[in-house]
Amino acid sequence: MSLGALRARISSRQREILDDIWAHMKVKNIGMPERPLFEKYTREVLEAEASALGGSIILSNHEEGKIRYKLALVGMFLTSGGPRLETLMKRYLWVLKARYEVDKDIERFSSKDFEKWGMKFSSDELNELRLILYASHRSFASHIGGWNAEEWFASVDDEVVNLKHVENWEDFVQTEILKQYDAKEPASEAQRIKYHNVVSSGPLFNNPLALHNLGGQEDSEAPNLDFVDDDRLRNILESDWHEATKLLEAKAWKSCIILCGSLLEGLLLWKLEATQRRQNDLSQEEASKTADYEDFSLSLLLRASKEQQLLENESVALTDWAREYRNLIHPGNQRRSGRNVRKEHATIAMNLVMLVAHSMRV
Repeated sequence: MSLGALRARISSRQREILDDIWAHMKVKNIGMPERPLFEKYTREVLEAEASALGGSIILSNHEEGKIRYKLALVGMFLTSGGPRLETLMKRYLWVLKARYEVDKDIERFSSKDFEKWGMKFSSDELNELRLILYASHRSFASHIGGWNAEEWFASVDDEVVNLKHVENWEDFVQTEILKQYDAKEPASEAQRIKYHNVVSSGPLFNNPLALHNLGGQEDSEAPNLDFVDDDRLRNILESDWHEATKLLEAKAWKSCIILCGSLLEGLLLWKLEATQRRQNDLSQEEASKTADYEDFSLSLLLRASKEQQLLENESVALTDWAREYRNLIHPGNQRRSGRNVRKEHATIAMNLVMLVAHSMRV
């Protein structure tokens, strides 16, 4: 379903409801209470229209002691001002792309920083950007990390490296918007919780990586790391793999995932250093002295690898997992999402290490 097709299906009354909720959100920074909506549209009409639109467009939640209606990301772009918001996001991404080209290590910025980088944005547009980025769940290579009355703060995701390859910005923005669209997602809070519990019980990723069950790994099945020509690093990686298999057997899922993250960091570090060494015709010792990557986190190593196009078929799986990795290992994210680390998460992490190691070896 394209964004244009969704717009064509929206009735005038549905768009009016979306416009009312969006106007309230921009002023109050919270969903619109149901009472004024009932008074204008009646309960029956509002609930019927919300149900017809679905939770990826309009959703109801308990907030501050009341049932409130708010717009999901797609819903914001289905309002009367939706086409203008698309243009706003293109301008935002152009600025972010330009800033990334100047500062490849950019991790975080504020709206006040953003205002200094080039294009002029009005206070209303900055407020709309905040609401869109907060609802986007990293669709636009960045996400909101907090705000106060004076400014908001955004974190830059690894997908920022993809911006330099965009040729059709209209298609790119619409694709990012529709990443959040699920036609089956219910609008009501209770039904939505039940729906997501069912969906989240399936494979983490919709690709063969998630379907390959390792069961209990043995050392004999360890990835062949003989391509890593740094003896010290290879010994560390082999030791970490041995320990990760023991953690999987001991059902220490979270510890296993953290160690797999360390393994992936080591593999990406080797790949980046080996590429640097080859490009500059350096010896192993010379390359280690000139390495720029030793203090990089998994996120930065992945970003640098994508920037240099060192990852191919495994890039999507690795990017998806890196995002999931952050969500699973940080207590704040676990508390917010209500998700527990399970065996399948650790199994996927082990599979991904094997996939990346194999791709680097061949």
